[in-house]
Amino acid sequence: FVLISAVCWTLWYFKPWKGQIVVNNTVDIERTPSPSISPTSSNPTVSPSLTRISTLKKLLLEAGLSSQDNLDDKASPQYKGMQWLADVDQMNIDLSESNLGSIVQRYTLAIFYF
Repeated sequence: FVLISAVCWTLWYFKPWKGQIVVNNTVDIERTPSPSISPTSSNPTVSPSLTRISTLKKLLLEAGLSSQDNLDDKASPQYKGMQWLADVDQMNIDLSESNLGSIVQRYTLAIFYF
């Protein structure tokens, strides 16, 4: 208990992280007294989520698993399953033709869930 108290007090007193932003237990950047210059890139980038969902939508339509109307209707199980597979599913399956079997299997189960 004494050792833990001593370590906590030392860390609190010296604050080795002061002036730095800590993300995921690693120091990423240092704080600056004023805002930095805005990014110089003027080309907007496409969100990875939008790219992933559009790729998945294309695969599902080509495979004949759902209709365009079902995939566009945000209240449909097909849309919710597609969105889950693209954005939430922790397996993060590679959306390529070679993985079509796994995609079909997970998409079908997601439709039943939703």
